[in-house]
Amino acid sequence: MAQTLEQIKNYPGMEEGMVQQALNDAVKIVKENLTEFTDKFQSSNSFNGFYEATENVEWTTGFWTGVIWLAYEHTGDEAFQKAAQVQVESFLSRIENKIDVNHHDMGFLYSLSCVAAYKLTGNEHAKKLLYWRQIIWQNDTEKEGSSFRRGEIRENQKNTG
Repeated sequence: MAQTLEQIKNYPGMEEGMVQQALNDAVKIVKENLTEFTDKFQSSNSFNGFYEATENVEWTTGFWTGVIWLAYEHTGDEAFQKAAQVQVESFLSRIENKIDVNHHDMGFLYSLSCVAAYKLTGNEHAKKLLYWRQIIWQNDTEKEGSSFRRGEIRENQKNTG
């Protein structure tokens, strides 16, 4: 079960201001990483404790964009909004070019990036991306003998043998 900010503030031993300080420290780290990770994304694997820059090609890239949106939501700092919007555009390119989109992790990619963009900024472009992502994925899975229904993929019962 997810913890709310209020629940965390009431943990035993939690002192006034500790949560706010932790959030501020996290936001500072995110901001320091924007230079390297605005046009690129963090690799899904670290190397010697560091994440290398990669293109928007892995199933985890939406997580970083989601972290940027959380930093924006916490601070209202336009630097976070601008960086996240750059990344949302890369998700459009990914859909248009069908780059690594034929898998079950599409929600990780688009919920944290495009849904957040739409909810926080009203970005209609992000809303359109969600629509096109679903249509493309639905069409591709149906071509492969599967159908997309209420978040599940149900295998076609057709005998292939």
